[in-house]
Amino acid sequence: MSKAPTDFARHLTGYFIGHLAGSLDLSEHTISSRRTSFSLLIGYCSDVEGIRSSSLAIRDIDRPLLERFLDWLEDERGNSPSTRNVRLDAVKTFFAYVQVVAPEHMLQCQQIAAIPRKREPKTCVKWLTLDAVQALLDGIDSSRYQGLRDLALLSLLYDSGARVSELAEAKAGDLRTDEPARIRLFGKGAKERFVPLMGDTVDVLRSYLRHRAERKRFAAEDPLFVNRGGDKLTRGGIRYVLQKHWAAVPPDIRDAGMLEITPHTLRHSKAVHLLQADVPLIYIRDFLGHSELSTTEIYAQCDSGAIRKAIERSNGVTMDIEEPIWERDASIMRWLESLSE
Repeated sequence: MSKAPTDFARHLTGYFIGHLAGSLDLSEHTISSRRTSFSLLIGYCSDVEGIRSSSLAIRDIDRPLLERFLDWLEDERGNSPSTRNVRLDAVKTFFAYVQVVAPEHMLQCQQIAAIPRKREPKTCVKWLTLDAVQALLDGIDSSRYQGLRDLALLSLLYDSGARVSELAEAKAGDLRTDEPARIRLFGKGAKERFVPLMGDTVDVLRSYLRHRAERKRFAAEDPLFVNRGGDKLTRGGIRYVLQKHWAAVPPDIRDAGMLEITPHTLRHSKAVHLLQADVPLIYIRDFLGHSELSTTEIYAQCDSGAIRKAIERSNGVTMDIEEPIWERDASIMRWLESLSE
C-alpha cells in the first residue's frame, strides 16, 4: 500500500506549479534558483536532521530547524551572507504562500517570516568608465557582417541597459529604428517596458539589419540576434561575444575598469553613467525595469569620490564641463518623466 503524500509535498508542488509558474509567472531563472534552495533544504533535512524526504511535513520545518539550516549553509557549504539570504528569501516566500492556503500553520509561518536576513557588506557594483565602454565598441571591426553584428549587439546591450536574458529573447519586431527609436524588452515576470535608443546605436542597428536581410530574409518574430547557424544567440553566446572583444581592449584601459566583465557589467555601467548625468533614481529604476527603488539605490551607494576619479581619468572630463545629454535631448527627458507619471 503506497504512502499518501505529506502536506509539505502537496504545498510545495502547488507553490512551484500553481503559484510561481502560474499566478506570478516568474522567469525560469528565478524558479530554478528557488528550486535549488528547496533541494538544499530537503537534502539537509535528510542528511543532517534525519528526516526522510518522503516523511517531511510542514510542522517539521520550524524556525529552529531553518536557523540550523542557514548556519549549515555558511559553516559547511561556505555560502556567503548574500547566498544565505537568497535561500532564506525562497523559504519565506513559500511559507507566505502556505499561510494563505493552509492558515492552520499561520503562527509557524509568521515565526519563519521573522527570521532576520544577515547583514551583507556594502559594495559598489562593478562598472566601466565611459572611456572603457568607448574603447570596447571602437575595437570591433565592423567591416564584415560578424563584426557588425557584434557591434550592434554590444551597443544595444549598453545603450538599453538590458539584462542579457532580455536581449537574448528579443525579437526583430521588438526593435523600432524609426523615430522615436526604441526597443521593447520583457523583464522579470514578463513585465514589458520600452527603452529609447540613442542615434549612434540606431545607426549601427539599421546597418546590421540591412546586411542581415541581404544574407537571409527574416520575419518580425525571428530572434533579433542570431549565431552563425541562424539560431537565436543565447545568453552564453552573448557573454562569449562580450568577453572576446573585451580581451582585445588595450590593457591600460582594461586596468582602469577590470580584467573580466559580464553582460551585467554593461547594465551596471549604464546605470552609473545615468546617475553621473544627474538622472533621478526613480527614472533609472524604470529604465532598468526594477520593481523597487531600493534595488536601484545600490548605484547611489558607490563612493562619489571613486566616481569622480573615474570620470577625471576619462580624458580629463569632469562632471560639470558638458551639459548632460539627457538635458540636451528634450525627447529623452519627456520619455523619462512619463515613466513616473
